[in-house]
Amino acid sequence: MIRLILISSLLPLFLGLGGCITGHLIKESDRSLNEIKNAVFATMGQPRESATNEREFLSVYFSKKKVQNFDPEKSKERNYAKVTVLGDRRPYDIQVQVFLEERVDGHYEEVGLDDELSDQIAEEIKKALRKSRDQRNVIDDFRAF
Repeated sequence: MIRLILISSLLPLFLGLGGCITGHLIKESDRSLNEIKNAVFATMGQPRESATNEREFLSVYFSKKKVQNFDPEKSKERNYAKVTVLGDRRPYDIQVQVFLEERVDGHYEEVGLDDELSDQIAEEIKKALRKSRDQRNVIDDFRAF
């Protein structure tokens, strides 16, 4: 009986934590995958790594502070952004997460998420998506077949 009460009281907590999306979510972008990819690359440069389905991109390592001579292999802390395109057709949701890594005993360990930087990068991607729509040429971008 006690086990049943304990399980029934803790189950909603675990289900709630498992379903949370952390970072920043750009809802229902009606742009094509190619436009989203170009906006992500314009914001964070060429990715360090991307998934084979081209829906998940990892940025190069960067510093939260704007440091000119940042070396990601020698720094105590480094960040990287992960951008994921969610959904199988338009409108897509775009999840932006910025992870913080700290150097521990010669290797890096992921410490957590930086929601503030996630929001900043998501806003830059939104601006790039808006800009791509303004620069679009309807006649040249139209494909008949």
